Amino acid sequence: MKQTLTIVCKLNPTPEFVSPTGSFPVAEAQNSYPEEFVTQYLQGCNARSQQEGLTPRQAQVLCQCTIDEYQARFSIEEFAAIVRQLQDTGEAPDELLEVSLTCSAQLRGN
Repeated sequence: MKQTLTIVCKLNPTPEFVSPTGSFPVAEAQNSYPEEFVTQYLQGCNARSQQEGLTPRQAQVLCQCTIDEYQARFSIEEFAAIVRQLQDTGEAPDELLEVSLTCSAQLRGN
């Protein structure tokens, strides 16, 4: 049975992204996404996360964790394909669920 998950940080698959140095390195980036893409992702993710009820600190932790994990796991092309799958089906692919579980653990204590 496929699980569905509301992803607070909606994704923009177009490569347009300053990778601010976060104090929460989660994974070592294997793929470096364009700076403008990372900046836009973090801004959008932070805003949506706070609208969903996270504190600014929790939003920062979650969003930095997710972008770090995405860069560690996926090339920009792979990431775009995963996002398209999410947009096409409305269901979070397993790869995104794994990142969500990893990063939700970072929210404890923040």
